[in-house]
Amino acid sequence: MTRCGTLVAAMVSAVALGATPLPLSAYDPAQAGISDLQDCARAALAAAVQVGGDDEAGGALFQSADGLCHYTIPVTQHIPTGVDYRVAVPRNSKMLALYHDHPGTAAPHFFSAPDLNLANRMHLPMYVLVVREGVVMTYLDNRPVRDPLTFRGHYEFSGTRSR
Repeated sequence: MTRCGTLVAAMVSAVALGATPLPLSAYDPAQAGISDLQDCARAALAAAVQVGGDDEAGGALFQSADGLCHYTIPVTQHIPTGVDYRVAVPRNSKMLALYHDHPGTAAPHFFSAPDLNLANRMHLPMYVLVVREGVVMTYLDNRPVRDPLTFRGHYEFSGTRSR
């Protein structure tokens, strides 16, 4: 069994003492690695849509010791406009990015203040799927990237909901 190190990623608000623990977005050791970061983000976001339905769901992308990209299993708190979670990845892996979806009830085409604060604080890119529009937005190097010519982070998405 893989020993894991835990990284706490509070995406909307801090957890008060005595509050319900945040859900854990953990690595599935049976998941095949993906060589391209953007392809890994798309796979993670497709999984988030299936898990979250009408609620936000998210997790993290990381690089394993073999150099391949993996994503943690997406989790939800059953809230349409936010998700807080913890992330567990194998030791000696490198965190690459965070991801979550904005389902149909969430505001489209912008990063929320908590999204931006977390990405900036952790110095990680963030991928957000706007489900209603079928578009992935990327926040990279402290700025939103919307031009697909400057970064392969603005994707058409063809996933479907399980509901």
